[in-house]
Amino acid sequence: MDAIIAILKKKKVELAPGLTEDEIRKCEEIFDIQFPVALKNLLKEVLPISKEFINWRDNSKRNVLQIKKRLDWPWEGIVFDIEENDFWV
Repeated sequence: MDAIIAILKKKKVELAPGLTEDEIRKCEEIFDIQFPVALKNLLKEVLPISKEFINWRDNSKRNVLQIKKRLDWPWEGIVFDIEENDFWV
């Protein structure tokens, strides 16, 4: 964990205090996801909030919609490839 945080700091990623257990639970509920254990542990330590990272603490309507869009992107890509490119592994 310390190594990851050190890399984030070296890359000048802006870090906020980590999420509480309640905040993590709320995110998992809002987005219908379950964070992997390693990511959950990192998010409890620090919350990367630079532009490229998801700010899980921001529950504004706009941010929630942006996060949902990012979470849907892989699925939408798979569906597109199946429908448009007849691609299925």
